[in-house]
Amino acid sequence: VKMGQIVSSQASTIPPEWAEQLELLQSSVPPFPGDVAHQIIFEELGQPPEVLYASFEPQPFAAASTAQVHRATLHDGTPVVVKVQRPDIDTQMKADIGIMENAARVFSGRSEYARSIDLEGMLDQFGKSVLEELDYTGEAYNAFRLSVNLDTLPGVHIPEVYPDLSTSKVLTMEFIHGVQINNLPAIDRAGIDRAELARNTLRAIVKQLLIDGFYHADPHPGNVLVNLDTGEATFLDTGMVGELDVLGRLNLVQVMFAVQQGDVYSMAETMRNMSVPFVDHVDEKAFTREFEHKVGRILYTGGSSFGQTVNVAFGLLSEHGLRLNPNLTMAVKAMTQAEAITNHLYPEGGLTEEGVDMVKDLFVESVTAEKNNEEAPKTIK
Repeated sequence: VKMGQIVSSQASTIPPEWAEQLELLQSSVPPFPGDVAHQIIFEELGQPPEVLYASFEPQPFAAASTAQVHRATLHDGTPVVVKVQRPDIDTQMKADIGIMENAARVFSGRSEYARSIDLEGMLDQFGKSVLEELDYTGEAYNAFRLSVNLDTLPGVHIPEVYPDLSTSKVLTMEFIHGVQINNLPAIDRAGIDRAELARNTLRAIVKQLLIDGFYHADPHPGNVLVNLDTGEATFLDTGMVGELDVLGRLNLVQVMFAVQQGDVYSMAETMRNMSVPFVDHVDEKAFTREFEHKVGRILYTGGSSFGQTVNVAFGLLSEHGLRLNPNLTMAVKAMTQAEAITNHLYPEGGLTEEGVDMVKDLFVESVTAEKNNEEAPKTIK
């Protein structure tokens, strides 16, 4: 299930029919017994859940591929959820990853297409990512770091984690009330301004990706809940994050500017600079010519989103023996996911229409905040 979710998100590097079928995979799986969860909590935290929490529901209210979640209440009355890792899941995952890596080596030896998409590299990245996700101390830290980075933005939230009730296999965090961000009927009934919700969510993603370089790598609708009382959007599941260096961020900003301005030459040059060859020879002139023809037509008509335009560009890169590195691919995927959910809320806005102005405003705010932090000690003296 986990593999299907990761691979289906790489729409730019797999055939469309594969993506469609893999997207049918759901993370919902049968829960494991409540007494097993009870024992895991006892082993991890040193006391049974009925002592650690004022109340604890032994029956999980959600189960996923690597864990399940129980409702609980802290002794001060705060409602929380307790994420408990499936028993022996690390051993099972390592065995499955080993099988997939062996299969990828065989397949890559026989298939030029498998080599062109760097199937072995994709499996290696996948294996490292999912095994890191099994250590919940990483997810807790990611939540803390994202919360600090987004603290100044209106209308967005990261769930609070309770470190004293968390370990590598148990995670206690704030319970979030809300509906998925693509539940338009519920959002409309609550009287929430869709445009404001879309802008707040998009601004948060833009800041993470293009200003901070530390971002939630899987902002699909199931991971973004909307509080129907406040209109606040909360990003759940911080186990999968990405990081971008300054050069990567600048390249993505250039691509976004080029799409907004319809500058096919700048987009072609930037995408080429961001990519590396996987063949012995790249026909640069043929790449530029075809890029201008196919992407230029899309930019000229102005009818496609950032995600659709970039997906066409990705296809051209692959056809000409080029690919982005995994960090950039993940970042672009996160951008297109964010664009998809915000366009669903408010089609008149979106990354192409408003993203550039958001980058400019957030950059100015970031520089101003940094300047103030530098000047504060001098003022105190």
